[in-house]
Amino acid sequence: MRTADSLSEAIEIAKSGGDCMVKCPAHADNQASLHVRHGDTHPVIMTCHATCSVEDIMAAGGIEISEILAERDESLTPTNVWTPVRDVHGNYLNASNVYPYLDEEGKLLYEVVRVQIPTGGKTFRQRQPDPSERSGWKWNMEGVRRILYRLQEVLAAKDEGRTIYLVEGEKDVETLRSKGEVATTAPMGAGKWTVEYTKMLEGATIVIIADADATGRAHARTVREQLMRAGCNVTLAEAVDGCKDITDHFKAGHDLTELVVTNPEQEENRILYGADILDIIKRDKTEVKFVVPGVLAAGERLMIVGFEGRGKSTFLRQFAVCVAAGLHPFTFNKIEPKKVLFLDAENHPDQIQESWEHLLGLSARHDAIIRRGNLIVVEAWDEEIDLTSEEGEAWMIERMHATQPELLVMGPIYNLAAEDVSSHAVVGRLKSTINKARALYSTAVVMEHHAPHKGPNDSARAVRPYGSSTFLKWPDYGYGFKPMEELEGEVYEFEKQRYDRVRGRAYPSHMRNGTPNTDEFPWVPCLVTDEGEVVG
Repeated sequence: MRTADSLSEAIEIAKSGGDCMVKCPAHADNQASLHVRHGDTHPVIMTCHATCSVEDIMAAGGIEISEILAERDESLTPTNVWTPVRDVHGNYLNASNVYPYLDEEGKLLYEVVRVQIPTGGKTFRQRQPDPSERSGWKWNMEGVRRILYRLQEVLAAKDEGRTIYLVEGEKDVETLRSKGEVATTAPMGAGKWTVEYTKMLEGATIVIIADADATGRAHARTVREQLMRAGCNVTLAEAVDGCKDITDHFKAGHDLTELVVTNPEQEENRILYGADILDIIKRDKTEVKFVVPGVLAAGERLMIVGFEGRGKSTFLRQFAVCVAAGLHPFTFNKIEPKKVLFLDAENHPDQIQESWEHLLGLSARHDAIIRRGNLIVVEAWDEEIDLTSEEGEAWMIERMHATQPELLVMGPIYNLAAEDVSSHAVVGRLKSTINKARALYSTAVVMEHHAPHKGPNDSARAVRPYGSSTFLKWPDYGYGFKPMEELEGEVYEFEKQRYDRVRGRAYPSHMRNGTPNTDEFPWVPCLVTDEGEVVG
């Protein structure tokens, strides 16, 4: 059975006689457990396999009762518009929407026709006026000049200096027009942008709202680069998390002020020609801005290494929760809360939800509550994110612009590169992307990495980062969880991987597992005496 991208799309499929599965907005749904189908007495029937009520589903999805009772929107659809599209039984299907493309003078050049498929999904066809055809239409685009949708409105807005919203699809254009905005799109979807479209927008102020998928984002980046070269002021944005496009964004109760900006209109470009040493020594000394007092300052990089299955991922979650809640991750004293972006490239959300709940509960019992928006988690366990590629670098930069974090926690690092990180060249590209990302907002970075397996000539398994030696030189601080097997309980030496770039930072010498069913966090700093006694 087909899986819809959003609840709104699932409702449209049901209204057209089809059925599909979609993620239920009323609970943490990673399996698309909501069945939406056409009913005999009602246009839309919803059945959640987690037993969520229809009322809760509609409230969480921002859906009004009128939307599931009413027929689908025919406001742009002339009556009985025939199309050459057939259903599985060979019957011709009528259009669900018709979008006219008029040139600068108001002359109709062609139309884009949207056809809803009864079994799910949609398709598009194009037609142009042709008096020689009995129907008055030719169903192709041969010899037709391609233009932007709603071109007359777009050109008027450009002359007036108004903002023009560039979206993917005519439906989203009409959504924005219903809100009083000027919007446009190029015909035939992502990847079809041309030089002619760029010329039509030359010098304009543009907000590109990318569809929230890999294809939509890649298309938006490409168009942004072309428009910026044409003198446009361009902002790249997306709908809020959980919404595929601007139509979903509005249906969920959001407005334009809540768009997530992933690439600002202007970015500061610094040209460095060098500075005279006599000027350098006269500079005012700036106070170190700590993200974690005494441990990690703004812009610094820390790498945490350990064996698999020993809890280093839990340590990183604990580190993120503490900093976001306003607790020092080693002393658990109160500190100023910081905004944290957590990039998880390994763990399935279902596997670690209880861990997150436990950590938030512990921080609350320490009288430190995380404010909404202070800890943003990117669940990238099922995405092939390659930070060594241009696309991956753009993706990372967009996430940084969207959240502007003071701390970035990410890993495991080997899952963020498509090639083996034993290659210096691969790690060099990875390093470049992370350095560019941290430089945007002077973000401190904590990275998780694995230790290599024991080699045939090794007396013991080393706690060092797997792969290129760059991992030993690049971070400002590097520490590994080295098990102390001779001690009872889970006690680890917090082994230094390299000399700290800045001396005097207060990293613990040892860490132990916290005592279960207490207010202790999963990882607690401790000391080990010469006699092997664990203190703290």
